[in-house]
Amino acid sequence: MSTWSDVERLLARAPGDYSVCVLDGERETLFTYAADAVRPAASLIKVPLAMALVTSDQARLRGETGVNLEATAILRDEDRVEGVGSFDSAPAGTRRTLWQLIGHALRESDNTAANLLIDAIGMQAVNHFLRTALALPVTCLQRRFMDFAAAARGEDNLTSAREMCMLFHALLARDRRYDRLVEWLTATPYGDKIVAGVPAGTVVAHKVGDLPGVEHDAGIVYAPERLYVVVLLSGDLPDAGTGKATLAEASRLIYQLLAG
Repeated sequence: MSTWSDVERLLARAPGDYSVCVLDGERETLFTYAADAVRPAASLIKVPLAMALVTSDQARLRGETGVNLEATAILRDEDRVEGVGSFDSAPAGTRRTLWQLIGHALRESDNTAANLLIDAIGMQAVNHFLRTALALPVTCLQRRFMDFAAAARGEDNLTSAREMCMLFHALLARDRRYDRLVEWLTATPYGDKIVAGVPAGTVVAHKVGDLPGVEHDAGIVYAPERLYVVVLLSGDLPDAGTGKATLAEASRLIYQLLAG
């Protein structure tokens, strides 16, 4: 049977630098490891982007100013950035609703879709949502995806393991406003980090992120008897495989502790 000390030893000894946070379904903190270290968010920032858009659309439906997620965006060649999503490689002139773009951004981590969503709502609105609705002082959106010039100026999208844990717990809102987002996060094809550490068939709603030297995964694990939120962040990795293997082993140990 694993212990929290086993998780700590794994993270301390593995090559690289790690941050972990685990919450239960009642938002009680179960485990932290360097959870307040500020790190590049990579594609994890697509989750609060989507949450801000849903909140804005709900404001519109109440008669307030907000984004209409049924509005259509049209892909232009100049919008296209590097990525692995299906919208990234779609032909110019392809039309998608903003709802559909959110699906591309969450399921496939599509960078082009995410940038069009940023255009639709604006960075300031996303950051206002993070500060006011979620009360998260560190997590922020400061540049578009694949904007290397902004990155060179020191403008990066940031988060911490603790704040990303709070953010994923907020997806479980009692009014179920984010249920569609959770469904998309459950349908992601990436299974080499959190998912690799839990039994086959376990439902996990999660978002991965990666940059050179960085591997992240954050999500909600729906174990048979309880759910928990787990955020695994890393940096200064010698290679991607090392980071993925360490996060998968951390996920395995955590699952054993909470549901094994």
